[in-house]
Amino acid sequence: MMTKWEWNLEEIFSNNQLFYEEIENIKKLINDIKQYENIELDSIVLLNILDKKWKIKELVNNVLIYGSLMYYKNIGLLVFVRQDCYTKYNLLYHYKHHP
Repeated sequence: MMTKWEWNLEEIFSNNQLFYEEIENIKKLINDIKQYENIELDSIVLLNILDKKWKIKELVNNVLIYGSLMYYKNIGLLVFVRQDCYTKYNLLYHYKHHP
């Protein structure tokens, strides 16, 4: 017997709106890093850049994981719906032609 696994995506984002808000937040953080382009680097500036970079990387990873799992969750649902429709079609066809 095959076990059905289902991801609890609410642990990452409780709804799609928060997912899209996080994407916008990431875009802002990336733009914030651009302020360092013309600044002379020292240890403090470098530390700030690296801290922001790692924060962005963590947020992007969450977005990518959530987006990927939602994609496969939706694809799985479409496959199930197609299989269900195909099964019903076959039953109706069989009943119609072999009463």
